Order: sequence, then C-alpha cells, then structure tokens
Amino acid sequence: MLRPLLGTMSCTQCGAELSDSHLRRAERVTVPRVAGTRRLPNGQEVISIAGGLELNTPVWANEMHEYPYLQWQAEVHRAKLKSVVSARGRQD
Repeated sequence: MLRPLLGTMSCTQCGAELSDSHLRRAERVTVPRVAGTRRLPNGQEVISIAGGLELNTPVWANEMHEYPYLQWQAEVHRAKLKSVVSARGRQD
C-alpha cells in the first residue's frame, strides 16, 4: 500500500495523482559485510635520479620516445660487495 509522506503523492511534471500501480518495487541487492581486516604496509613510490654517465642511450636518438633501449648502469659500493662475497663464502 502506498503511504504518502505529505498528503497525496502527485507527479512533479504533470501534477497527476500517483497510486500503487504507478510505482515499482526496488530490486533486492546483497550488501557486503566486513569479514575481517588485514594490516598491510603503506605503499611507497621510489624515485631514482640517474646522471648522464649512468645511462646508455642510442647515439642516433634525440628524444626518449625514439630509444629502442635504455641501459642503466649503477656502481655498487665496495662494502656491499664485500658483505655479499663473505656471506656466500660462509654458505658454501
């Protein structure tokens, strides 16, 4: 049964009175429930700045969209290399 909130219900465009035959029932939908929470670390964006001596690009290309490849060569600190070599020596 149609229960009007403020007296009789009428169309906002033409002013005709509305009855139950003019209305449709809303579709039933499932409402998701929170099953649990998980703690995740915050995402982080890392921006690295490489100098001109660290990047190898084709000589004939003038702009980046013309590069068929881009090589980034970075030097590793001597202490880091020594730690990797000594760690591998202990594992073998």
